[in-house]
Amino acid sequence: MFKSTPVVKSIFYANLFVFLVSIIFPNTIFGLFSLQDPRFFYQLITYQFLHAGILHIFFNMLVFLSFAPTVEEVYGGRKMWIYYLLCGVFGGLLHYFLAPGSQLVGASAAIWGIMVIFTLLDPDSEVFLFFIPIPIKIKYITSIAFLFELASCFSQNDNVSHFGHVGGALTGASIFLLNKYKIIK
Repeated sequence: MFKSTPVVKSIFYANLFVFLVSIIFPNTIFGLFSLQDPRFFYQLITYQFLHAGILHIFFNMLVFLSFAPTVEEVYGGRKMWIYYLLCGVFGGLLHYFLAPGSQLVGASAAIWGIMVIFTLLDPDSEVFLFFIPIPIKIKYITSIAFLFELASCFSQNDNVSHFGHVGGALTGASIFLLNKYKIIK
């Protein structure tokens, strides 16, 4: 069902491992919370591997495994790790500065970035959603979902990091454009 690439597998297993460890040893010092916390800068990385529950990690990893292998195949394993972490870091920073006050956990910002990179690489790729039995081009799904996230930044109070999602998506788009115009190598 899913393509298998080495770095995507390593990121998947890192998320799974941290999730299982967090069930056994619940600890919140790795979630992103406050700039005043001396651990803030490493929490920009560690929060990306924590999840708030089984459904949170399940859906994050489902989306990740659906789109990330193509990104790794195009840019390579080393860049895949870097892009994943950068999307998460910038998503976390946008969340922190525009919606401070709650602890942030989850790979969603990083995954939004990877999904946007995939979408820009192959916008006419068709995917199926659970509840719609016909294929839909990824460019439509990603665009509609992004607009929903953007609107939700200012209208929702649902304990979801909409600013983090937007930050990850914008970082993914920036990474794609920097690669396209050969600004980064």
